Amino acid sequence: MKKKLLSWALAAAMLLSFAAALPMTASADVTSGVDVAALTQGDALSAQTSYVIRDWDGLVRLSELVRAGTDFSGCRVYLTTDLNAAGKSFSTIGLYSYPYETAVPFNGLFDGQGHTISGLSGVQGLFGCIGKQGVVRNLTVASDLQAESYVGGVAVYNYGLVERCVNTGDISNTDKTSAAGGLVGANYGTVRSCTNSGTISGHKVGGMVGIHPTGAVNPVVEICTNSGTVDGTSSSGGLVGASIVTATVQNCENTGTVKGSGNMGGIVGMAGNTTVRNCANHAEIGGSGDMGGIVGTAVYGSAIYNCYSSGRAEGIGRAGGLVGQKADGILQNCYWLNDISGAPALGMSDAVGFDYNSVQTRNCSAFDFDRALWSPSGTNGVFMGEASSGMIYTELTQALNAWVQAYARQTCFRWEVDTAKSSYPSLLEQAIMPSATPATGGYGGSVSVTLESETQGARIYYTVDGSTPTLTSLAYTGPILISQTTTLKAMAVQTGMENSPVMTEIYTVTGDAGESFSPGMVALRTQDERQIVVRKSLVQNGKISVPGGDTTGLSAADLGKTFADTDGHWSADAVAFVTARNLFLGVSETEFAPDSSMTRGMLVTVMHRLEDEPQGQGESFSDVPAGAYYEDGVRWASGTGLVTGVGDNLFMPESSITREQFVTILYRYAVSQGYDVSQSGDLSGYADASALSDYAREAMQWAVGSGIFFSQTGRLDAREPATRAQVAQMLMNFGICYWAG
Repeated sequence: MKKKLLSWALAAAMLLSFAAALPMTASADVTSGVDVAALTQGDALSAQTSYVIRDWDGLVRLSELVRAGTDFSGCRVYLTTDLNAAGKSFSTIGLYSYPYETAVPFNGLFDGQGHTISGLSGVQGLFGCIGKQGVVRNLTVASDLQAESYVGGVAVYNYGLVERCVNTGDISNTDKTSAAGGLVGANYGTVRSCTNSGTISGHKVGGMVGIHPTGAVNPVVEICTNSGTVDGTSSSGGLVGASIVTATVQNCENTGTVKGSGNMGGIVGMAGNTTVRNCANHAEIGGSGDMGGIVGTAVYGSAIYNCYSSGRAEGIGRAGGLVGQKADGILQNCYWLNDISGAPALGMSDAVGFDYNSVQTRNCSAFDFDRALWSPSGTNGVFMGEASSGMIYTELTQALNAWVQAYARQTCFRWEVDTAKSSYPSLLEQAIMPSATPATGGYGGSVSVTLESETQGARIYYTVDGSTPTLTSLAYTGPILISQTTTLKAMAVQTGMENSPVMTEIYTVTGDAGESFSPGMVALRTQDERQIVVRKSLVQNGKISVPGGDTTGLSAADLGKTFADTDGHWSADAVAFVTARNLFLGVSETEFAPDSSMTRGMLVTVMHRLEDEPQGQGESFSDVPAGAYYEDGVRWASGTGLVTGVGDNLFMPESSITREQFVTILYRYAVSQGYDVSQSGDLSGYADASALSDYAREAMQWAVGSGIFFSQTGRLDAREPATRAQVAQMLMNFGICYWAG
């Protein structure tokens, strides 16, 4: 068991240090790194390096490299300035071909950092193909693009993730077999938190996406808004033109006029096997063909839930307040405004213009904003007029909330008046309150409690001191150890929804703890109305141990993280240990890079965090730029004597650290903390002991004698680079050696 615990501690420490090396746009923009313009085909790329585009040449070189087969998988590319392509030639970044395996995609992260690329011409989009591992975010595109076939402001084809992007250019196509989208032409992946204000025209057109094509597997458009005019033939939608596969469009809003011919919808033009939920349309829908406030034509088992439209749907053809034609599928818990000017608009007296299966149209209601009386009568929702039963409401929002409570409670809606939308009500879905397993009760010993919410993808925040949880409370990542009488409160949070009600469970613990828990179990202390992780803590057999022994007011939770590349890896336990203590982060949400080398900058950052990041008084170095993620760690570590420079006022933060260097630094740290370092191991059993540097011999003897040293090969490998997994393992061994009560 001790060996397993040691391995997971090491991995976690590595994770945190690597995360420190990945700047996020939420803090400061990335401005330094390897210039993409200087790269040549065949250069070895590193996931630990930031690549920057500083000028037009850099963007062109990115396109050239990707088209030549360098897909930037696992790498991060940052745009550091606005770029204007007016008068310049350019080829899309990546190329699409069918099947996908023959395509040449971009598979890295492209972060626009809020900058704009404008003036593109003669291309179908900025990216030709975003691959399945590709991410494009925080970018504005402002180019008027016209193409014969598929076209999109950000990408022609997207298999990955496009998020927090904006299109302001006009986009159009001319080929009836293709599609045009403000952000993406053909979407096989996810488009999230994006906006469009440009005019989108042509065939199969949408403010976000032109089409979810045959062959796409569960593509998603969510939390997006369109304000641009959508004008097309065949299929036109405020968000998506045609979605003819199993797909999801959710938490979206349209304020741009949708017109043309064919299938026209405020959210989706043609929906087949597609789920549309929690969406609102505030714009007029009109032309010739099937037209609806939410969907133009719904076929093949489409499902439309919890949507509303306050815009007219009228023209030549079949028009409905919600759907123009519904050949198949569910329409439920939706409403439309059927009387804006005092008389019902043509075709809007019904939810569906032509309904082949009215049995599957349920809980859909019409409202008149100008009238003053609102009553929850009838079995189909809230209707206008004098109340025959129940209460009369004088406010639309009151009526809608009554409707939810009476007929659609499972949707957890709350309605608010939003003056930005001409005082029409807007809907906010509420996340579902978490549930705890086991629930409130008395227990003879410690109990491990799991939390979950039925809201898919919701984040859960909780407290164990009886206070109301907030977004700054502890985030739930795994089972919570309750070892004393505790009031547990939790709430669920999901983007685009209201926070859930607060769950409260009370656990009365009367006996001693008797179970062992995972390496990711860590102690928590309530401080300043929030919970903080006690990094130097161990939780074993249901008991918390910290240096000094004072466990008053401490609770515990399993905060260890798992990653795709540590599942089954020898370092999985160590990764859980160091991530639970916020010493390492992953290189991405799904990867830890356990076998990557540890750098000097990463290591001082980890050790600095272990001490809760005190202010450092040591010297800086000429190669440690101000604002670098490791700057504070370098100053602290040099000030305490843990590290020194390499001469000539250099620290070399990006250089790999060797195993003997790491052990020496860890030994110096143990001495500085007053720990007993008298243990001394025999190194003669290691065949390569003679290669150990003299300066590191005493430290290595201590590490071996105390059980902290770790080797997979049976050798010291003293001068080999230490990997992130190896550092994490030895940090976990160190914690178990010195933090146990």
